[in-house]
Amino acid sequence: DAFGLSLGPYDVERNFTIFDNQMKYFFGPEWNTTIKYEVQHIDENTPFIIYTINETLVVYAFRGVASNFEMCIDIQLMIDNYILPILQSFLPYYDWFLDKWIGIPAKWAHIIGSKFFDPIDLIYSFVDPIEQIYKDKNYDENATVVFVGVEVGGVVAKSLGMMNKKQGIGLISFPAFNDFFQHSLGFDDDDAIFVTNLFNVDGSVAKQESHTATNIGVPLNIEYEEHFSNLYLSFCNLADICGYEDKFYNYCSVTK
Repeated sequence: DAFGLSLGPYDVERNFTIFDNQMKYFFGPEWNTTIKYEVQHIDENTPFIIYTINETLVVYAFRGVASNFEMCIDIQLMIDNYILPILQSFLPYYDWFLDKWIGIPAKWAHIIGSKFFDPIDLIYSFVDPIEQIYKDKNYDENATVVFVGVEVGGVVAKSLGMMNKKQGIGLISFPAFNDFFQHSLGFDDDDAIFVTNLFNVDGSVAKQESHTATNIGVPLNIEYEEHFSNLYLSFCNLADICGYEDKFYNYCSVTK
């Protein structure tokens, strides 16, 4: 369900017919009798959807990369998770020095500096509009709200879940626990209990989150592009594992 809802923002404005057919495939031909939705925007080219299901469950859904804004976030995550660690590996004892000597001071310097100077940071520009909409909704404290997303949207969903102490489901996405998100948005390891993370066991992009998160590993099972994550293949493998291969046979026969 989280996967189907996360695909919605790709086409809800671009091609409603595709959006409607996709919703029918995942949730049945009468999906709009139980699922209501509203489209909101981070900027004019970056929509997300707020679904209300059976008038009780609220789901914020975020897509992967389909705009320049999302591409910038994705590049930054790539740098934080891969480029910087490669560069750090050339410096002897760098990780030990960072952890034992300057890790905690650096974290607090980052947080205090961000608060003091109030910068217009890329991540704030992305997350703040969503947070403002969430606050304006003024949900009851016990309301069931879930954040879901695929790829870069999965990182956003996991982060918003931890920030608001609600369930965040990320599908085939970078870890939210990186300097770019964690120190800027202010969540910590304990908040990972709100995270469900679907990742590729053999992949190089989607990885496990903190051990306190719910991590679900799905094998790629493909011969080509062996260590690169594939959103659709991962979903179809999960559907097979969970006994939904018949329901999604046509969908997966095309995407595979």
